[in-house]
Amino acid sequence: MGKRKKSSGPKPGGKKREALPTTFQCLFCNVDNSVTVKIDKKGGIGKLSCSACGQTFTALSNYLTAPVDIYSEWVDACEQVASKGAEETLRPDMAQRKRNSGNMASASHGGDAREMADFILEDEMEGLDSEGEGGYED
Repeated sequence: MGKRKKSSGPKPGGKKREALPTTFQCLFCNVDNSVTVKIDKKGGIGKLSCSACGQTFTALSNYLTAPVDIYSEWVDACEQVASKGAEETLRPDMAQRKRNSGNMASASHGGDAREMADFILEDEMEGLDSEGEGGYED
């Protein structure tokens, strides 16, 4: 039997991944590379801060969280606040109604159900049928 041939030449290397960014552009002051993210993996907290305008943001993190994840959560939170603010400035009366409609609907529905239950019980005690007439006749 023969010997194995020794491979010669450089080994083929895999594609190198592009590193994820660690500094970002601030959404408020638009200064490039002014936002830095620090992640406390042990504490489970990610802190974002802008060195130009002083804007800060804190989010929960886990062992898989990267700085870009905290930045994207900050962008999402800013968009959510902006959309809520835009909704109220465009139609403040509708925004107020939406907030109150949930509370009023549950309160009025519960009240109607209780009143109806009391009404049915009173009719049964008096011996009235569903149309409010007295008893069943043969």
